Amino acid sequence: MTLSVLSSLDTVKTLAPALGPYLTLFSAELTNRKHVHITQERPGNPGELQKLRNISFSRPTAQEIQPLCDPVKITLDSAGCKVAFLTGRANIQDVNAKTSLANGAAVAVNQISPRVVQISIGSHLQNIVYPFPVNSANSKTRIARKSSYVEVSAHVNVLRTDLLNITTD
Repeated sequence: MTLSVLSSLDTVKTLAPALGPYLTLFSAELTNRKHVHITQERPGNPGELQKLRNISFSRPTAQEIQPLCDPVKITLDSAGCKVAFLTGRANIQDVNAKTSLANGAAVAVNQISPRVVQISIGSHLQNIVYPFPVNSANSKTRIARKSSYVEVSAHVNVLRTDLLNITTD
């Protein structure tokens, strides 16, 4: 986990000599139990995740914010230092969609915004909303036809890959 100063021309000129090229104030490994505590939401900020899901490049639809998805799971690389991908799960509630899924209907996955992947089962559409922008181009889809859910594992879409590096200096 890394806490850095937002990079601008002035901050780089002023702070880079002291903080380094990434303007890092603090850094700790994700597995560091003394400094890193994983919580569902930030302490003292209930409902923050839902509020963040409502923030998007486009206004979210009612379908995007309905609770038909489980919390997104984070998978780290084998070293436990970088985020490998995020996995979102869509629980299919629509009776017709459940029947179609159980009968082997095709499932299509389309990215409709930087943080939203849309699942299509026949005419049924359902969205998985991720907390960060993802790239679904090489995503993995897991279809549970009897349990009626679809999981999509996608890579985080960042401009700087070092932002996902969770090592100490």
